[in-house]
Amino acid sequence: MSKNKEQSQAKARIVRPASGAPSVFSDYIHCFWNGLDVSIRFGKFFQPVAELEPNEKNWIEERAIVTVPWGTAKILRNLLDTVITRYERVHGEIKTDFSEPI
Repeated sequence: MSKNKEQSQAKARIVRPASGAPSVFSDYIHCFWNGLDVSIRFGKFFQPVAELEPNEKNWIEERAIVTVPWGTAKILRNLLDTVITRYERVHGEIKTDFSEPI
């Protein structure tokens, strides 16, 4: 992204829709991509209560898919890296007990 386009985006005002912007909780992510953009699927992981649903398996409820061009994905990566680094400086390393989904 050119510096001028970045600066013009930074000056743009944010307009919220009358119904409000969606807010989604997710504890599951999955990425898929093509030559033009990358999509991130956000979902909520559910485990059945064994006593109530003995034959039910774990499931993931899809909550949202966000698709962005590659340049925006790279900006998102850098933004998250910065935010996580700052958080860990104050609170310590974030531990995960699962491998990164691809």
